[in-house]
Amino acid sequence: MAAALAAPERTAALVLVGTAPGWSFVPLRLRTAAAFQGLLPRRPFPRLFAAFMLPPFKRFEPSIREELRTQMLHRTKESVAATLGAMRGFEALGRLGAVRAPALVIHGGEDGVLPPRGGAAVAAALPRARLEVIPGAGHLPQMSHPGAVASLVSGFLSREGV
Repeated sequence: MAAALAAPERTAALVLVGTAPGWSFVPLRLRTAAAFQGLLPRRPFPRLFAAFMLPPFKRFEPSIREELRTQMLHRTKESVAATLGAMRGFEALGRLGAVRAPALVIHGGEDGVLPPRGGAAVAAALPRARLEVIPGAGHLPQMSHPGAVASLVSGFLSREGV
C-alpha cells in the first residue's frame, strides 16, 4: 500500500491481504500492547509476544498455530517495535484515491489483529478495488486458507491481464 501511494503511476495492480488504512483501525487491544511493549524485558519478549498474539481461546488449526508461534519466537523486541512504529505513523485513508490501479483486498472474516472493517475501508477508498472476505479465516488467510487466497489472486491477475 505504501509503495502504491509513493508511486501510483508505477502501480499496475495491487493485492492487499489482511490490511488496514492506518493506526486508527488497529484494535484497542493491540494499540494498548504497543504502548507497553517497551516496558517488557528483552529476553522473555518473544515468548510473551507469542502468548499475546496467539491466545489459547482463539481457534487455530494446530499446525498453523505452531508455525505462527515459531515465527513469533524468532521476532526480536526491536523488530516488533519497528513494525509497530511504522504502523503507528501510517494513515492512508485520505490518500488512497490517488491509486488508480485495480486492487484486490483480501481479508479474513475472523481477523482479530486487523479487523475486517479495515479491509473494507481500504477497498472503499481505492477507486478500482474489490473486497473479498474469507469466512472463518483469521489475520493470515494465506496460511489458513491458501487455496482460496491463491484462487482469488490468480483470478484477479488473469482478469486484469497482469
